[in-house]
Formats: sequence, structure tokens, C-alpha cells
Amino acid sequence: MQIAPTVQGVNAGSLGSQSPAAAHLAAAHPTLSPFTRTVLLLMAEIARGKESPWHAYVATLPKDTGCLITWPPEDRRLLAGTTIEDKAKSPEEVYAAEIAPLLAPRPDLWPPAAGYGLFRRAAEVVQTRAFHMRAENWVTGAVQDSLEQLYLIPAMDVSTHAACRQISDQHVQCTLHAAASSRCM
Repeated sequence: MQIAPTVQGVNAGSLGSQSPAAAHLAAAHPTLSPFTRTVLLLMAEIARGKESPWHAYVATLPKDTGCLITWPPEDRRLLAGTTIEDKAKSPEEVYAAEIAPLLAPRPDLWPPAAGYGLFRRAAEVVQTRAFHMRAENWVTGAVQDSLEQLYLIPAMDVSTHAACRQISDQHVQCTLHAAASSRCM
């Protein structure tokens, strides 16, 4: 998965040996958008549970982020006339038309239980926490825009969402700051 343990990052190609999903997507679906690829890889790692090398990090991710892409239609209507008005397909439509057909042939990577709910969670996390990076030669400064990727970077994620985090020796734990709050954002 495009989760980078350090600022240097890790790309999907280098994780092919660690992640069966990364290897599958690179071979079978090389033209997926960075967003779709990262969502599918996160879904696969969540589905792997404790077998995932990213389990400690993935376990800290919120179940719900309140991301605009998952607002109900009545709430999205409030954005009418703004620059962020939602004119795209709903997450349900994207899942049914584009994602479910990719998951179905590989239940070993995305079990049937990894349905729309897991897609929604992964899409929210990627939308709200992923970093865009381009392939850049640090010596020459040459940039290859076509190689832009999305990365989930645990160390950056922790610092970005630190108001709601407590660091321990083994993992990052979500801490509630208000009795009325039931999630970290």
C-alpha cells in the first residue's frame, strides 16, 4: 500500500513484495487513478487485519471523518452555488460502477464483507489524510507529473491530527477530548 513509514515514502511498486493487493493492481489495473489505487490498497490492508504490516497504523484510523464526499444528499444541497458544490457521482454510484467489479474477482484480497462500508471508510481516509507527491529528482530538480501518487504517511498523519492523538511505544491511540465526541478528526 502507499503508506509511507517515513517522510521518504514508499510507493506501490516497492510494496509489491509486501502487499498482494499492490502487486495485483500494478499487474491487472496499471491505469487506475492514484486515488482509486490508494483506496483499494487501504481496503485490502484493513481486510488483512492483524496480518497487515500496517495494522497498528490502520487500527488508529477513524471510522468516520465527516468528509464531504459522504455527506447525505440533503446536506450536499447546502453547497449549491459554492465552488465545492458536488456535481460528481455519489460514492454509492462510484462503488457500484467502478469499485465492486474490481473487487469481485479477488475475494482473497477483498473479501465479500469488504463492501461499500469499507470502501466509504477508505475513501474518506484517503480524501482527508493522503498526501500528494510527485516523482522528483532531487539532484536535477526534474519533475515527472505523470508519476504523482497519493501516500498515507503515519508520522505526518499523527502530527497533522495530533489534537486528537496520544503516542505510546507501540501504536497511536485515539483519545476522546469531549464527552460528546465519539471520533477523532
